[in-house]
Amino acid sequence: MKPESRIQPVFISLGMMLIILSGCQPSINTNSSSGATASGSGQVTEPQISPPGLTTNVLAIVKITDATSHASIRYTTDGSTPSETAGILYTAPITNIASCTIRAIAYSQGLTDSLIASASFTINPAIADFNIALSQGDFWEYEWSNSTSVFAEGGSSYTKAGGTGTVTLGSPVTIQGIQAFPLIFSGTFPSQANPTNWKYIAINNSRIFGSQDGATWQDIFNAATGANSGGGFFWPDPTNQITVAKSASIQTPFYTNSHAYLLAGASSTGGSVYVPDYGWVPSGQTSTSLSHSEYFAPGIGPVGLTYFSSYSGYEFSSSTTLNMGLRASSFASQ
Repeated sequence: MKPESRIQPVFISLGMMLIILSGCQPSINTNSSSGATASGSGQVTEPQISPPGLTTNVLAIVKITDATSHASIRYTTDGSTPSETAGILYTAPITNIASCTIRAIAYSQGLTDSLIASASFTINPAIADFNIALSQGDFWEYEWSNSTSVFAEGGSSYTKAGGTGTVTLGSPVTIQGIQAFPLIFSGTFPSQANPTNWKYIAINNSRIFGSQDGATWQDIFNAATGANSGGGFFWPDPTNQITVAKSASIQTPFYTNSHAYLLAGASSTGGSVYVPDYGWVPSGQTSTSLSHSEYFAPGIGPVGLTYFSSYSGYEFSSSTTLNMGLRASSFASQ
């Protein structure tokens, strides 16, 4: 028997996840009873989706249960109608969902299929306006300058370099069900900020992804949660350290934007010296430091990077400064 479709009420909350869950009231299922089946109907009880709908910027964990013993549950997230043979078999809580409507049906041998339960979820990104629509031919052009100063016992030196580099999107392909674009590079990029490790880029549900092998994805900028793992576009981080994006202004000789978001990293170490007949010992006389700040702008994507590194030791020191900024882009909002 074909089940009747019914929509459960959607509860909207703007609080944190724990508050949202505690504040949700269970939906009333008029076709269910405390027994194993709907009262007197020989029908499987309607599934319960918990929470029964949500609007939040926190990715939801959704559970589906049914009061009928030994009933199986199938669900869909694309708006299609689930059935005994259609939809995803529910075996565990659903995690990391995007905005969608979950529809679920329960069934058991010898009983009429349940009514279809439905709950809508709207997942607002933590940082807005990063669900950028990419197309073949889109591009970002960057200008950069790099200077290095060296001071040694025998003298000092100063070198400066610069150039422009362009990233253009090629013909789209599909990787893991996501539309992706191969990256075509022209011009030059400095070694301290080189995006050519990426082979593909994609944007899906407010997350900018990059792929180095054409098979797996890494986060470049995760606007959905605001927390990033794996570095950025110009500076991939092999340690996958979590970095939280912060609202910031980028100011370089080539580009300024007061409404950007910053991914930053820094490190510093002390030095050591070798003492004959003893070994390496901390000297307190050498040190290295490094800082890099990568910037992303709503509606545009990666817009620039600043970098600084220094080394100081016995009778020798050096420092390098890099500024890179967007020069032109196919995205009109720049």
